[in-house]
Amino acid sequence: MAQGKKADAEAFLKQVKAKFPDNSVGYRMLGDFYFASGDLDKALTEYAAVFHDHPKDTQVEKNYIQLLILKNRLDDASKLTDAILATNSSDTDALVYRGQIQLRKGQAAGAVQTLQNVLKNDPDNGVATTISALPLISQETLSARSKNSAKPSACVPTSLKRNAP
Repeated sequence: MAQGKKADAEAFLKQVKAKFPDNSVGYRMLGDFYFASGDLDKALTEYAAVFHDHPKDTQVEKNYIQLLILKNRLDDASKLTDAILATNSSDTDALVYRGQIQLRKGQAAGAVQTLQNVLKNDPDNGVATTISALPLISQETLSARSKNSAKPSACVPTSLKRNAP
């Protein structure tokens, strides 16, 4: 988005937020705009404000948790995720967040177990499928590297090897 148009969009969304301070939609739109434009700090600020004012809005809470995870504020994200799971232990989104948090904390086995529970309830959950495979892929990559330490290209996918000089 051109810088001028970005500034216009931001100004418009700020006006919407100001006109409807009791409605979470304005905050969410501005937070989503910041997220889409790559400004996670501003997005997090908007979602923190809207979550403070609208703590029962589950979509706001879940978006806020995702931003907390992206900013590596894992303890804050864990507390909110645990609160959701305390009221609904099979909440798919919250379980995915727990798996993401575990993975970022280096708890790969716990993450895989959590995400496998998601897949039991929601076998088509693409996020859980992808994330649960990451520790396995990482382990296979590490094993391949240790076995082939003299050949660093051993971990390069075959399709890339064919095009190598």
